[in-house]
Amino acid sequence: MSTPDTPADALADVEPVDSPQQQPPPTDAAFAGAVEVGLDTTLDTTLDTTKESVRSLMASADPRVMKALRYAGAELRAGVCEQGENGGVPHQRYVRWFGNYPPSPWCAYFVSWCWDNATDRNRRTPWDTPGAVRSVHTWASQHGKLVSRPQAGDVFGVGSDHMGWVWSAGGGEIVTIEGNTSSGCVRSHRRPTSGLWFARIA
Repeated sequence: MSTPDTPADALADVEPVDSPQQQPPPTDAAFAGAVEVGLDTTLDTTLDTTKESVRSLMASADPRVMKALRYAGAELRAGVCEQGENGGVPHQRYVRWFGNYPPSPWCAYFVSWCWDNATDRNRRTPWDTPGAVRSVHTWASQHGKLVSRPQAGDVFGVGSDHMGWVWSAGGGEIVTIEGNTSSGCVRSHRRPTSGLWFARIA
């Protein structure tokens, strides 16, 4: 279960988990209406709503959420992209963080990795399966975490197909940081909120 950058004893207190059911890659429908935005637009707050959204988040949010967004933003700035079919850095960094799993669609792993690194780094998540969008939605539904109006720091989902982080929200749209995009990279999109679900995980 350890990755090359992980000490062998780091997982001593972590119970092994069964290999999660392979999630299919996101379909084209997961990106319908999504417009990729540049790094400067995302993190340097070009949207009118973004400065207020981030300021509000900094004042009121759980500090773990802020830390998770910083992890997501750092991966976006680094330009993380897969090599081959779900391989390369996303597989080594996000998927194998949770076990010795083969290359897999990794949008949910990306969200789970950011959250676990922002919290206790125990290679577990509150939801049952770190690599399954459906698992995150099910957990959020069972624990009253689903919300109708997104804010910065929430996670969003497109059914069971795809998910990512909400960087900012306002005016009926969100700006995201998400992994396993149509380009196979960590990217930011501007998306309409219609048809998405949102969870406030903290």
